[in-house]
Amino acid sequence: MLIFLLSTLIAHANVPDQTVAVNDAIVDKIVSEAMEMGIQNESAWQKLGHWRATWRGPVSTADGGDFFLASNGKTDPSAELEATLRGFFRPPTESELRGNREREAENLDDIPLQHPVCRFPARLIYLSQQLDLDPKSLAVTECPKLDEFLARSSPSGAAIVFSSYYLQNPASIFGHTFLRIHRRTGPDGEANPSLTDDGVNFGAVVGDEGGIQYIVKGVVGLYPGRFSRQGYHYKVREYNDFESRDLWEYQLNLTPQENWFLVAHIWELDNTHFAYFFRTENCSYQIIALLEAIRPNLDLLPAHWRSVTPVDTIRAASAVEGLVKDRVWRPSIRKQFLERIEPMDKAQRK
Repeated sequence: MLIFLLSTLIAHANVPDQTVAVNDAIVDKIVSEAMEMGIQNESAWQKLGHWRATWRGPVSTADGGDFFLASNGKTDPSAELEATLRGFFRPPTESELRGNREREAENLDDIPLQHPVCRFPARLIYLSQQLDLDPKSLAVTECPKLDEFLARSSPSGAAIVFSSYYLQNPASIFGHTFLRIHRRTGPDGEANPSLTDDGVNFGAVVGDEGGIQYIVKGVVGLYPGRFSRQGYHYKVREYNDFESRDLWEYQLNLTPQENWFLVAHIWELDNTHFAYFFRTENCSYQIIALLEAIRPNLDLLPAHWRSVTPVDTIRAASAVEGLVKDRVWRPSIRKQFLERIEPMDKAQRK
């Protein structure tokens, strides 16, 4: 699946059957070519690594060390570019061969990571396009867990979903945004029900604390934020039914290549976490950053100090000509009930 995807997206439809051996000299040449081209300074690479310009230089908002192959990758896009390219061509270790994507938060060190080829498919797609890399020359050409994820995702589209306000949760006072990934065709080409799509959420991983402690920790970024995937029907049940919140789905006008790139980058983000700030680097901020990583010519992220609300995400996306192609409203179960009883007189309502 990985090689097929690369061959399709990188125009390597006729890759030779035999694997091309790549030695250190060839890897050195590839790294030098990348640096001479200035890929480390390109917005596409910077946004893939979630680096943002600061007075200290570029700093990635990703805080999980597993998201970087270079020891100083968080603050050095150039070092991370070199480490990534060299990682693609180095032989896998025994632990990487046993790598498992499903790592529990409390057990991170006990479960090995996968080879860079399998950990960073979006980086691989982008760098292969820039440097005309042959997929079959990579150190690893099979990634069972990644292949399973890509085959299951089989994206045909995506939407930003806005959930209306929920005053009982301080983090949702201004609403919430997440992504819906359409996977409307099954393995045999049959159409899947829309509620079986994937919901991609970014949220804070909070403890049992509440009240002032909860608010303070959320404001100063002491909670880790993670991306998670869940069946869209669960999100509809949670927001539409349990919390009586309306949902608005803003269908994105993405190409098939961008849809695949989106799910590939979502896979990469499984390996990291971000400091969660209720006011700034929250769900809305990360959804915008994700869109910019998929389409680097977008410039939607606000300044570091500016507050970001879910409505800002919708406004920013809608302001880009052609990015949003349709809008679908899914009223809450409470609103559906109220609309049904609206024509009734007082006695009938009672």
